[in-house]
Amino acid sequence: MHGRMLFVYVEADDVAQATRRLLEHPVKKRWDSYMSDLLERTSVVLDEVFHMD
Repeated sequence: MHGRMLFVYVEADDVAQATRRLLEHPVKKRWDSYMSDLLERTSVVLDEVFHMD
């Protein structure tokens, strides 16, 4: 689907660990099931555009 993208914003000390925990969370699994007819299951890491401390 070109032109439609759903993304998540994450701030974490360990992004890989946060991603694993999210993928295992029961609410995330229910969301994926509910949205399966509308969303393609792809994972793309976007480049960081800016960073503010």
